[in-house]
Amino acid sequence: NMDMHLNLQSHLPDGRSVLTFIRPGTQPGLLLKMVKELPYKHVDQNYLPLSRVQVFSSEDESMSLNMFVYGEEAAGTFDVEVTGARILQYAKDLMEGEYEG
Repeated sequence: NMDMHLNLQSHLPDGRSVLTFIRPGTQPGLLLKMVKELPYKHVDQNYLPLSRVQVFSSEDESMSLNMFVYGEEAAGTFDVEVTGARILQYAKDLMEGEYEG
């Protein structure tokens, strides 16, 4: 029995780097195992500090998707009012069936 694992690395336009780990299951200790797999290179001249971790799991607990973001987001790039309005509009659209079939 082989479980599928997927690791992705992407670079954001602002210079930050994102490592995405997809694993089967949500068993205790899985997130810690992923953290231990992170490439700590604090002595590297291109070192970016870990600044954000986003943890997701499927409702049926069959899959975990965790994103580790390296690098600092530039100040002032996040407008709460604009983003909040977009989220609320998206939620309204979902409730009205906008994205169904």
